This record gives sequence, structure tokens and C-alpha cells, in this order.
Amino acid sequence: MYTIANYFTFTERPSDAFVFTTTHANWVNLGFNFGSLLPDPDCLLRGEGKWIRHVRIVQAADLGAPGVRELVRSAIAQAERPDGKAGKPRMTVRTQSDQKRSAVNRRRK
Repeated sequence: MYTIANYFTFTERPSDAFVFTTTHANWVNLGFNFGSLLPDPDCLLRGEGKWIRHVRIVQAADLGAPGVRELVRSAIAQAERPDGKAGKPRMTVRTQSDQKRSAVNRRRK
């Protein structure tokens, strides 16, 4: 099983991402690294961690739900921006196979 993740950030650090997506078999999560700080009057955000929250997108129509665009706009407005120069647009692809992931999980036990 693989999960595809995309991060959108004004810096080159994934930890600064204002929004990210993770793709699963039957849905896509629209995530926010600092989601706990976002206004969420429509109660769309899921998650109980200190910072990260997400909206589960099951069908394309879910993207048009009231509040989704507002969450993205709020995340962009709050995002860290580098002083002076912006990072160059680029794409980074990282993969982790099930075999490697299983080995990591065995070491944690």
C-alpha cells in the first residue's frame, strides 16, 4: 500500500506547509499542518493532535462544501513566508515501500 502526499509551502520545508494532501484508496485528505489554529465555523476539520487537522474528501463535490475554500485561504494567510526571496517552484518525489515501512515498524516494537 502506498500513500501519495503533496505539500504546498512558501519555504522549502515540508514542516512549513500551509496545506497538504494525502491520497488513500477511497478518499483524499486535505490537510493543514497548523489546522488547530484555523477558524472552522463549519466544523469540517478532523484530528485531535496538537496542530495537524484535515478534511476528508470522498467525492469531488466535497471540495465545494461550505468552508473548504475558506480553510485553504486562512491557511495561506497564516503561512510562513521567507523574507526577501521565495523558494523556486519544484517537485520532490519520495517513496517508501511496504517492505521498508514494515522494517521500520518492527524496530519500533
